[in-house]
Amino acid sequence: MNGDKRADLAVVSARSSSLQVFLNTGFVTGMFGGSTGSISSRPADYEYRFGLPGYGPTCITSGDVNTDGILDVVVCDSALPTIGVMLGRSGGGFDPPIRLAVDRQPSAVVIAQLDGKGQQDLAVVHAGSNQLSILLNRTN
Repeated sequence: MNGDKRADLAVVSARSSSLQVFLNTGFVTGMFGGSTGSISSRPADYEYRFGLPGYGPTCITSGDVNTDGILDVVVCDSALPTIGVMLGRSGGGFDPPIRLAVDRQPSAVVIAQLDGKGQQDLAVVHAGSNQLSILLNRTN
């Protein structure tokens, strides 16, 4: 997530209403920085807050949404209900979320080319209904 070609870890927490990113510092010092590989006591390298604690993000996925070669993340926020598209920055981190309205209780999101036009689209499933939201990418 910072462009160093190492797998990093991004987690969402409805409890703290946040997205946290832990950068992989390598196996020499322990994966993600701890001597045993634990991240429980390590502060996140990046943290983004959403709304009220206890009502925040419920799922996350990553991919290159805007095809600029930089990893982006998409976060489900069941409190609003929206999904937040957070475009990756070249030096690491993410822009504030671009919020897109969806049906209630978004519970999973997938980034994929759905309409055959070569752009990354979004599919969202909802725990609160039997709806599937399809968001087609209309950018150039």
